[in-house]
Amino acid sequence: MSRARSFASPARVGFFLVTAALLYPFARLFDRIADALYRPRDVKSVADCVVKVCRIAETYYTGPRRSWASLIRRSGYRRLQDKVTLEMLRDEFRRHPSLCASWQGYSEDIRYSPAWYVNLRTDAGRFLAGYYHNDPAKRTECVYDTQEDACAHFLVGFLQTF
Repeated sequence: MSRARSFASPARVGFFLVTAALLYPFARLFDRIADALYRPRDVKSVADCVVKVCRIAETYYTGPRRSWASLIRRSGYRRLQDKVTLEMLRDEFRRHPSLCASWQGYSEDIRYSPAWYVNLRTDAGRFLAGYYHNDPAKRTECVYDTQEDACAHFLVGFLQTF
């Protein structure tokens, strides 16, 4: 009688773990190479980039399933990040306030730390954006008068983590 081999045999699991451990340090390098080679066709200007960046959260939930790194790459942000300003992001959020709600939803779904967050539902009519870290000395939290300002600051911090 032959024994059926399990897909998750110790040898296969060990091979997977060793392969992942060897390739993981190169993940950032692969991302940078992909960023250098990939040029989104529909991003012709900084304004196009700003629109795409502000819609990343919306696209993440409603569009085809892609990683955050892929969505950021497709927005053209990494190539144009020196030209994208906080004011441009804030103005885009003012034109489309529903985008702030998408980022609020994503922020509420984050289950890891350290991480950036935005809170658009405060009692005092103020809006929060900050960086949560396990080390209290590295935490930051800022209060803003408008949800657009809070969302733009959150987005800049969030994009810097990728």
